[in-house]
Amino acid sequence: MTRYSLPGLFLCSLLTLASAAQADLYSESQALFAAGSNSEAVSLLEQAASAGDAGAKALLGKAYATGSGVDKDLERAFELFSESAHVRDPLGQFFIGEAYFLGRGTDRNLISAYLWLTLSGEQPSPVQQEAQSIQQKVAAELNPMQLEKAQILVEQLKTLYLD
Repeated sequence: MTRYSLPGLFLCSLLTLASAAQADLYSESQALFAAGSNSEAVSLLEQAASAGDAGAKALLGKAYATGSGVDKDLERAFELFSESAHVRDPLGQFFIGEAYFLGRGTDRNLISAYLWLTLSGEQPSPVQQEAQSIQQKVAAELNPMQLEKAQILVEQLKTLYLD
């Protein structure tokens, strides 16, 4: 799997931000991660996440998953990925799909992994191609009945989790 660095994801996320204030926050966070000031970057992300920014929640979750600027906490990472994914953020959807696929911070669940990776892979984002690639790996591990169930669930949930 391709590994995305937090600074690289921050830079790509700048393209999808809704406000100049958020862009400034992400720019500053990205610069802090690149400079090795991970704790300061996390502090800025926590502020944005507390204000409800789904992208900040996804990236803060990644910081918890990797232990960048915070103690590594896979369960907290999963919670943040879930919050982000449920408000249609493709990065959060990718990270939660990956967590389900690998069983990190949650039990391994291939149908849930397939669902979230499919939703993420259908939206433009820095991880779109990777989501599609991992989704294909997940599909290869599902039996035909499981794959059919997963595809039905995806169709049902598209209206909730895709714009």
